[in-house]
Amino acid sequence: MRSFNLLLLLGVIVAVCAGCGRSEKASTPRRTTATLRVLSGSENKVLEPILQQFTEKTGIAVQPTYEGSVDIMLQLQEGANEYDAVWAANSLWVDLSGNKNVKQSASIMRSPVVFGIKKSVADRLGLKIGEALPIRHIIELTKARKLNFLMTNPTQSNSGAMAYLGFLHALSGREDALLSEDLDRTEVRDGIQSILNAIDRTSSSSAWLKDLFLANATLYDAMVNYESVIIETNQALEAAHQEPLLVFYPAEGQAISDSPLAYIDHNATDKEANFMELQKYLLTPAVQAQLGALGRRAGLVGTDAVSPAFRPEWGLDTRRILQPFPLPNADTIRKALGLYQKTFKKPSLTAFVLDFSGSMKGVGERQLQTAMKLLLDEQQAQRYLLSTGEKDVSLIIPFDAVPRRILEANGDAHDDLERLLTAVMSERAGGGTDIYAAATTALNRIAQFRNLEDYHVSVILMTDGKSEGSFDTFAAEWEKLKFPVFTIMFAEADPTQLERISRYTHARTFDGRKNLIGAFREAKGYN
Repeated sequence: MRSFNLLLLLGVIVAVCAGCGRSEKASTPRRTTATLRVLSGSENKVLEPILQQFTEKTGIAVQPTYEGSVDIMLQLQEGANEYDAVWAANSLWVDLSGNKNVKQSASIMRSPVVFGIKKSVADRLGLKIGEALPIRHIIELTKARKLNFLMTNPTQSNSGAMAYLGFLHALSGREDALLSEDLDRTEVRDGIQSILNAIDRTSSSSAWLKDLFLANATLYDAMVNYESVIIETNQALEAAHQEPLLVFYPAEGQAISDSPLAYIDHNATDKEANFMELQKYLLTPAVQAQLGALGRRAGLVGTDAVSPAFRPEWGLDTRRILQPFPLPNADTIRKALGLYQKTFKKPSLTAFVLDFSGSMKGVGERQLQTAMKLLLDEQQAQRYLLSTGEKDVSLIIPFDAVPRRILEANGDAHDDLERLLTAVMSERAGGGTDIYAAATTALNRIAQFRNLEDYHVSVILMTDGKSEGSFDTFAAEWEKLKFPVFTIMFAEADPTQLERISRYTHARTFDGRKNLIGAFREAKGYN
């Protein structure tokens, strides 16, 4: 897939530069004379070659730091003093931050959020290329359990948030913006819960969701994601001789990521001039053509670039007029996201398997307890949009050489979560390390629950050490359930062991060695 995109990119560059004489010196790299620090959405990482072209042309280096949408919002709330510009997936995260120093915003490219449905599944459901997908039909399919799909977490990722708000807008029946009171209507609540219950897996990252689908293409029917990500997915599926996803655009509530690049005003005149040069460069016809080759749209209602990336046989339609739904006000968005986490989403059943072996004594022990406080303390969890839901189940298994005990809470009652937190805070480090026995204990407890299909089930395993014990014993137990086991490495943890667990269970390893709290937050965002 990467090589395909690179070839497309190189083709566009060659076309743009055709006819340049040998005396042309624009391609000669310049020495870097200035740096722009950009707080960027992770979906822009694929655009780094374009940013490097800009540096070679102008001498202005672009230094992106990639964060999720919620982290971008939070950093803007705190001033984002380390950055000169912000390049979020959608303007709503900038608006929610309330930062008054963000200015000179311009949309660089657009990508609608769409359903990508496997061709065989679309054929079975009678869905035809070119037909929009009405919200009522989506509800019928999900209620009848005929359609399940992957979608990112709306409280952590822009593609999920935009899809979710689009569903709510469609269910409200409004032509103007969704109102707060619409979220209390029975038909809206019933409809959104039916749709969200059909989500097989969720994540904090659109790109990782794509990787999950590609690694397990036979397991999943569909994915809600950016049009550009569906294109990348299909390129990889085609290379692997697997059936593609067909793109279906929502009939109502069409969400479009507008990718605004904006300046953060810290009263540095030279920085603003350099920023304006970058923004102007990205909006030039040549660069917009490169973005088209990467599956991003230029122009307001389609793509101004003719690109082989937009293939009609995949259901991609650049002539379709895409009318985005009007975004509700900030208070309504906050209420909607809060209701997702507390009430609307499919409940989570999460087992936190926590290393309290001897090597955790001191700093590790305190950091682990601080991370769990962030998740179990409602006030802190609300800040990061990670509140425990009304029907969530939380399991905590502290361990060293053996599992110590199983702590459990059902729902979001303050006293129950406080009881869990008190128990975690009372744990003291000591003993050896066996991550396999502890993770197996978590799986055994999960197996005792009824109707597991009604939950997003996951294990989050944190350790700082190299484990004793048997991977094979753990793997044999996992084969009975096949739920993801996310791993967090800390201090001297053996990444080989943890990555083996996460790969085997179709999950992910997070690096908590620099920021354990951030790693816990990210892992929790995957359910």
